[in-house]
Amino acid sequence: MKKTLFSLTMIFLFFSFNLSAQKLGDEPVKLSYIKLPSQPLPKDFTTYSTSLYGSRSDFSFLNISPNTYLDAYFKFDGMQRVKNGGHFNMEVSLGTIENISTETLSEDKVKKDKDGKETKWKEYYIVVKTFFPVNFVMKDLNGNVLEEKTISGEQTITYKKGHKTTKALNDNWKKYGRSYVSGKLKEVLSQGVHNISMNALAKYDYRVKNGKYQLLTVKKHDEEKGFADMAALVARAFEGLGPTDALDGVKKEVQPAFEYWKSVREKYDHNDKKEKKIYHAATINMARTAYWLDMLDAAKGYCTEADKCDFKNNRAKDIMKKIEKLEELFALNEVETRRYSPLLDQVVAPDSGFRGGYVDGMSSNSGGFSNTNEASSEGYMIDKAGNKYEGTFVVPDGNLSTPTFGAASKGGVQFHYEKNGQQVVSDLNPSSVKGFSFNGKTYASDRPAGLGAGLMTSGKDILYESLYSSDKVNLLIHRIYYYKDFKADDDHDEFVIVKKANDKKAYNTGDLSFVLKFKKKMAELYSDCPELSQKYLDGELKNNPDDHLRAAVIYTDECK
Repeated sequence: MKKTLFSLTMIFLFFSFNLSAQKLGDEPVKLSYIKLPSQPLPKDFTTYSTSLYGSRSDFSFLNISPNTYLDAYFKFDGMQRVKNGGHFNMEVSLGTIENISTETLSEDKVKKDKDGKETKWKEYYIVVKTFFPVNFVMKDLNGNVLEEKTISGEQTITYKKGHKTTKALNDNWKKYGRSYVSGKLKEVLSQGVHNISMNALAKYDYRVKNGKYQLLTVKKHDEEKGFADMAALVARAFEGLGPTDALDGVKKEVQPAFEYWKSVREKYDHNDKKEKKIYHAATINMARTAYWLDMLDAAKGYCTEADKCDFKNNRAKDIMKKIEKLEELFALNEVETRRYSPLLDQVVAPDSGFRGGYVDGMSSNSGGFSNTNEASSEGYMIDKAGNKYEGTFVVPDGNLSTPTFGAASKGGVQFHYEKNGQQVVSDLNPSSVKGFSFNGKTYASDRPAGLGAGLMTSGKDILYESLYSSDKVNLLIHRIYYYKDFKADDDHDEFVIVKKANDKKAYNTGDLSFVLKFKKKMAELYSDCPELSQKYLDGELKNNPDDHLRAAVIYTDECK
């Protein structure tokens, strides 16, 4: 009798466990897609340009390149960037940086030791107030202002380094004050431009996104294997699907999953307290998958059915909100899918679009420098012995955007300066200079480690420019070829040197050993920022200057 009672009890426990002890889990499905713009531009707007306006002295002070600074921020995925014109223009204007006041202040400090004895002292610091006017305007080719915002104005910068005497404070301020203020103002500019660009990209761009959604699975239930198998099937179907690929093939591949979930819904009653969880899981999976297949009517129907047994989790309501938002975007963009292919290799810039570039010390309507007359600018050069000379750069043909160096006799840039009471002209050949600052860019001559032996520059000093610099990462780029035709736009042997601020090791992106392990190397370099590291592993970021610059900005602005 006892044995029979024990057997009945075990059967009851198993039956109860199988129906009521089951748990719901999540299985991710990774996918890529196009995030549609919330304020789409006309469909024939397929190109854009960027313009940065300001003075050479301010560009040099902030250590930014006017020709490339905006590139990392305004990078539209669904439109083509053009250098000489576009259907719309992203314009950032830097007003003259003014020093309003510099004030030395002090504060009292107190520290107690373990016995309660107090030590008192003063610490001195400097407060600088500057006026840094920066404005942003986005216009279409018809002159309509799409966006306009003031990024910055008056800034208060505090230099606190624990100085206990005014002499120590002033000595360090003389050495580091300029770069400290420059760095803080550059942070203000970078954050402002970043916020503006994120807003503009969300509104107007067809952004390529990598995301995932969760399929519900069940544990401790007869359907556990079936749910797990279908989740794996759906994940395989979406794997490798590009953001512009059609969904027809995926819809066929996931059909067995829909058939399975349908059979589960027919087997279990949503009105039954013990069975409705399984019914709910199958229905939610159908709704979520239909949503990502852009089958919005079907997804809404499944949401309605799933809502009957939602266990106060609001899963169905959350999906319905996403569906309604996507329907609005479909209507605004006049599409029926997120699989949008802009065919960027076929777009053509307008005949009279905006002109990219920058203007030095003039209004944005001045038209820039003439390319037919001699141009000059003030700056400095450092020779191989480390001596620094102030002087004047002279560009014979007035072409500041694509200068040539190392061949003054052939029309290249000349540097005029005074040495030992004599006027001297340098041709800025990398073999004779250590570095110089020209036209808002900083150049240095060196032999970066890791250069492949096959390069023509191997064993020689080469000139490279500062592409990006922050307190977290620095980029140097070699894009100028000296030993043949001296053309700055010749990308022969172009490579980027990537160096994190606190690392001794620098990465040469042109070295063969680096190229062969590019994804792994960059993922390791940025391993302290998993999202950025994953972008390299997923192939979203390539081995080119634009993507290295984009990564450096992300690492500086978005990674902890």
